[in-house]
Amino acid sequence: SGRVAAHFTHWIDALTPVLRRLGHGESAAELAEEIVAGIQGALVLSRASGDATRFDRLLARLEASAARVPAGGHV
Repeated sequence: SGRVAAHFTHWIDALTPVLRRLGHGESAAELAEEIVAGIQGALVLSRASGDATRFDRLLARLEASAARVPAGGHV
């Protein structure tokens, strides 16, 4: 639905400038998209498997990915 799409767009748009400030530059929007998709996938996988720790592990990896500044990036 349009509201669901708007929700994800808003989330990606909010995350992109944060990632830019962390030094991701031009790749920030793509990384934001990847992180939002990863969070959604982690939620589905965790719920389907009945293993809440999966979500925590996957979220930790997504956070680490966001924190890694690419070569040539700045903080």
